[in-house]
Amino acid sequence: MRISTKFESKAQPLVMEMLNNASNYPLVDGGNVRDYSPASSDILLRPLTNFTSSLVDAMFEIDSYFAPDYMLNTVMNPSNDPRIPVLFDKFGPGAGTANFVQNPTYKAMPVTFTGAQADAEFQNYAIIDSATIWRNTALPGLVVTASEVNFLKAEAQERWGSTTAAETAYETGVGQSVTFYYYLNSISSGKKETKPSATVIDNFINNSTISYTGSSAAKQVLIGTQKWLHYGFLQAQHAWAEYRRTGVPALTVVPASAANFTLPPNRLVYPSVEKTNNAANYQAVQTKDTRTTKIFWMP
Repeated sequence: MRISTKFESKAQPLVMEMLNNASNYPLVDGGNVRDYSPASSDILLRPLTNFTSSLVDAMFEIDSYFAPDYMLNTVMNPSNDPRIPVLFDKFGPGAGTANFVQNPTYKAMPVTFTGAQADAEFQNYAIIDSATIWRNTALPGLVVTASEVNFLKAEAQERWGSTTAAETAYETGVGQSVTFYYYLNSISSGKKETKPSATVIDNFINNSTISYTGSSAAKQVLIGTQKWLHYGFLQAQHAWAEYRRTGVPALTVVPASAANFTLPPNRLVYPSVEKTNNAANYQAVQTKDTRTTKIFWMP
């Protein structure tokens, strides 16, 4: 897990002071329980009561949204992750017609597929769930969730504090993520899924491929992967930032054919309006204004 150490010596004492003094530094951590109430604990931006739109209106250029290969095939399926039914739809051939046949399992399209393969076979693979996410008119804006906070606590404790405290925070964060996504599904007008029992969730956390075991470095990868998964589709900018900061998860990136745009960027370049209206300051950073220049907090 790659993490920049440039400011670590200054951050460590402050972070640990906050974690060790909850009365002076209260956190949005859901009371450190897995079966918490996102509606009252998380910081969410509620849509207006007369709001009738959804994310589909912002992404109308395509009819379906493919499930991510690494997330579903490599991380979630091997662990029998209970979030799968509320994050994805199995999809299938003949979607939208009387001849629809649902796929038997949740399986993501391989990221290595060519455009021609994707066009020919996309119906055979899972998509992002519409009821929970992209057609959910009650979907709130996400500012901070308890799961995110507990994953941050787990990372700090594993790096600088107690591995026991890290394990507790990690397991709480995973459980809260399950609760959170079933909550989003419950407030939608689409198909409702039944949240698994506490026993099922406990078994997933303690006895699957995501269980908190291995070296400290391996545990950091577990934390980073679950945090990235929790951000997912709805907080993609957070997931991108964490991926750049830590290098977790180890995603397969298929190079694009466009010149100078073969790999994902490290940063966004300044827009033309900034170059024009703030020319004096832009000149000082012009040589660093490239897609490949690392941000100061990247390793």
